[in-house]
Amino acid sequence: MTERHSILPQQSTERLPLTAAVTIMSYLAALALAAALAIGHASGIWTANLAGAVTVQIRPAPNLSSEAQSESVLGLLKEAPGVQSARRLTQAEIRSLIEPWLGKGIALEELPVPQLVAVTLDRSAPPDLSALGDKIAKAVPGAVLDDHRRWNERLVGFTGRLTQLGYAVLLLIGVATTAIVVFATRAGLAANHETVEVLHLVGAQDRFIARQFERYFLRLALKAGAIGTLAAALTLLVAGLAASGGDMFLPALSDAGLTPAAILTVPLATALVAMATARLTVLDVLRAMP
Repeated sequence: MTERHSILPQQSTERLPLTAAVTIMSYLAALALAAALAIGHASGIWTANLAGAVTVQIRPAPNLSSEAQSESVLGLLKEAPGVQSARRLTQAEIRSLIEPWLGKGIALEELPVPQLVAVTLDRSAPPDLSALGDKIAKAVPGAVLDDHRRWNERLVGFTGRLTQLGYAVLLLIGVATTAIVVFATRAGLAANHETVEVLHLVGAQDRFIARQFERYFLRLALKAGAIGTLAAALTLLVAGLAASGGDMFLPALSDAGLTPAAILTVPLATALVAMATARLTVLDVLRAMP
C-alpha cells in the first residue's frame, strides 16, 4: 500500500452526509463573514461622513423671517475658520430626507420641519464646534448647531456590537465544523479499526495513517467549502439586486467592502480547519490505542 491510496471509503453515499454538513457550515460562514465586513465597512463610511459635516437647524423665531435667519447663519458660517462650505437645503432635499421614515406624499408645510443648513468642515483644520454653536445660537435666535456627536457615538456602538456578533457567529460555525470533523474522523477510525491494526502490524507509523485522513478531509472540505461559498455569493448577489431595486434602507452590497479575496478565505479556512482537526484527532486516538 502506498500513500496515494486512502484507507477511507470513497463511495458518494457515505460521503454525502458529511459533504452536505460542511457545505452548510461554509455557506453560513460566508454569510456571517460578509455581514460582519459589510457592517464594519458601512459604519466606517457613515462615521467618516458624519465627522466631516454638521447641520444647523433653524426653527421659527418671533419677529424674524426664515430668510433673514438663514442668511444670518450662512453669513456667520462663511466667515468661520475651518468651514469649507455651507448651503441651505431646499424643500425637495428635506423631503427626500424625511420620506424614508414618513413615506411619500407628505406635506412639509403642515409639519414643524425646521430649515436645514448643510455645513462641510475642513478635516485638516476643523473648527471648534462648541464655540461655533454658541456663536450661532447667540447671533441667530432659533438656530442650533448639530454636530451629530450623539448619533455618531450611538452608530459606532451599535455597528460595533453587530460586527462583533457577526464574528462571534463565525467563530461558533468554526467550532461546529470542527466538532463535525472530529465526529466523522472518529467514526472513520472506528469503521476501519481492523485496517488500522494491520497497518500497525506491518510497521506503518501514526503519521502515515493521519495523512490518509488529512488528505481525505482536505479534498472533501475544499469541495464542500467551494460549493457553500458559491451559494453564499449567489445569495448576496440576489440580496444586493433586491436592495438596489427597492426602497430598502440598506447599504449597497457593491460598496460593502466585500472582495473576492475575503470570500475565498472561507473554503480555504474550512479546508485547513478540517485537515488540522482530522490529523490531531487521528494522532490522539492512535496514541490511546494499545
